[in-house]
Amino acid sequence: MPESRIYVYKIVVDAGGAPCLDGDIWSLEICKPAIHRIVREGDVVFAFGSNSDCPANRLVYIANVTKRVDQGRYYRDRKFRARREHEWMRSKK
Repeated sequence: MPESRIYVYKIVVDAGGAPCLDGDIWSLEICKPAIHRIVREGDVVFAFGSNSDCPANRLVYIANVTKRVDQGRYYRDRKFRARREHEWMRSKK
């Protein structure tokens, strides 16, 4: 197995769609496309809050990638359709 990689990003807006923790699945599907394209199983993602959060720049979560689903499959697969980020995206149309 290849060595794990670490990704770090800042959550500048939390409008309820991304990142999405729904049930036991955490998803970056509608945010951070640069990470989503290259992340692989075993990688670790650190997310920090924004400068305006209190306290500023706090660690929000650490996620271990246990499965990667291609973007096209994610939107076609029925088991993911009821997830909150899909509802959020439909509400923005």
